[in-house]
Amino acid sequence: MRRLAAAITTTAISAVAIGTTFSGLSGTATAAAVFSLIDGTAAEGRVLYDTSDDGSFAITDSAEPFGGTGMKIVDLTTGGSVELPAFVGRDLYLSGDGRRVVFGTPAQLSPGDNDTSTDVYSMSIRQQADIRWISPGYARYDLVPVDTNDDGLVAVVRASSAQLFDSRYVIGGASGLSDMVVTPGIGFTVHAMSDTGDLVLYSESTGCATTTFCLPVILKQFDRRTGSTVPRIVGSNNFAVQTYAAAFTGDGTCVAYIDFDRNVNRQCGTRAPERIGFPAAVRVERYRCSTISISDDGATVS
Repeated sequence: MRRLAAAITTTAISAVAIGTTFSGLSGTATAAAVFSLIDGTAAEGRVLYDTSDDGSFAITDSAEPFGGTGMKIVDLTTGGSVELPAFVGRDLYLSGDGRRVVFGTPAQLSPGDNDTSTDVYSMSIRQQADIRWISPGYARYDLVPVDTNDDGLVAVVRASSAQLFDSRYVIGGASGLSDMVVTPGIGFTVHAMSDTGDLVLYSESTGCATTTFCLPVILKQFDRRTGSTVPRIVGSNNFAVQTYAAAFTGDGTCVAYIDFDRNVNRQCGTRAPERIGFPAAVRVERYRCSTISISDDGATVS
């Protein structure tokens, strides 16, 4: 999914730190820092967990170690909010349309869930009785979501089992789980899921010894319709080094990513990647950027 850039402080603030709009291969960039309060007061700080794709909804939690209100969904258009039930765990994501929340919990919320391992559920925010189990079939595994699609009914799930000494990434939905990556590489990171949930953008180090610092990092794309995985960006050296963040458009056509040299790039379809230059004053802020997003038409990278 495409995610808005966000800064997390004791008072949750939404920030589009770099707004870059360009056409063709010109690489012309404009930048502006725009901040707006999402949630929080002087009496209670709030932490931002996730936002919908258009930034209209956000998940926040109390930053206070004792007391404070629980997790809630904030409607940034109306200013209203909905508190989430206590069984909703802290591993959670908001659907792209802002209507559902996908979360991991040991609570048994479905008749078929008869163990105490963590499972993944999708709950409607407005109709909280509408809870769907989207991780059936993996007994003895703890399952937590790492991203979800536009309607919140498909999710990328991390499955790990201390009993079986196994870790893998799977795609979860109403029909159950299917393997995406078995024995993930070093530094495995899921960056985005397409609106339909058919495409997943991720990166991992491959072909190197086990170490805390391992290159190259390959940016890849998994297609759950075919079960195939292909490199998403292929440069002259046959791989794209990517250490910070990546995202793609809702249909997966265009990818925006921050490479090893902290340059922001865009690649659409079969076109070669474009590197975007920034003024020196913006570069200082860009080094702090830990997330990136791209508009549906691929024209704006933030």
